[in-house]
Amino acid sequence: MTYVTELCRRVAEANPTACFLQGRRRGLMLLENGILAFLFLVMVAVFLWLRPRIHQYQWLQFVLILVYVPLAIGSYRRNRSGTFDPLNPPGVVLPEEEP
Repeated sequence: MTYVTELCRRVAEANPTACFLQGRRRGLMLLENGILAFLFLVMVAVFLWLRPRIHQYQWLQFVLILVYVPLAIGSYRRNRSGTFDPLNPPGVVLPEEEP
């Protein structure tokens, strides 16, 4: 049992109406996702604009765009806001185990 798990359990025991939150605020997530979508569109536009001019970097640009999309989706999934059960906190709330 980690320190965070024990702390959540004790807080829930002391105050049953406590709300346990995870992730980022919804407004901040919307702003970040808007910026990410804008940057993605800029990357696509630059790729399409420069494609006929810079032949040796075409595949590199395409790969960067393809890598960017799953990274953005993964970031969104890890950081979305919500509540959690204090007796069973999710892994994103817990500290990483040291070997």
